[in-house]
Amino acid sequence: MKLLFGLGILFAYVTCVDAEWQRGKSIAEITSEEDDLSTLVTFLDKAGLVPVLDSRGRYTVFAPVNDAFDKLPSEVVAKYNSDDWINHLQSLLLYHGLGQRVYSSDLTIGLKAKTLEG
Repeated sequence: MKLLFGLGILFAYVTCVDAEWQRGKSIAEITSEEDDLSTLVTFLDKAGLVPVLDSRGRYTVFAPVNDAFDKLPSEVVAKYNSDDWINHLQSLLLYHGLGQRVYSSDLTIGLKAKTLEG
């Protein structure tokens, strides 16, 4: 279990997708339709994680908007774009996803939840 606090600028934006999910859309489909999540979608694709979020399931994703990625140092973004860093990219992205639904009303200080990263 990992403590969920201090997500920082990169993961300060949470996309609420429950209504779309109930209409039969996966998280992968919903994020690919949002222009402001295009960098996240690019990283998910590079990390080979689109199939995980394209399947039916109960997921929560702390989805950073493009602005958050833009605030990162260019060297950091370049490393995550490097083929040598695929494992690090996968871990980072999986760390910011939960294998259960967590609504904003469920969030509390000290909340612990198992991430997809483990």
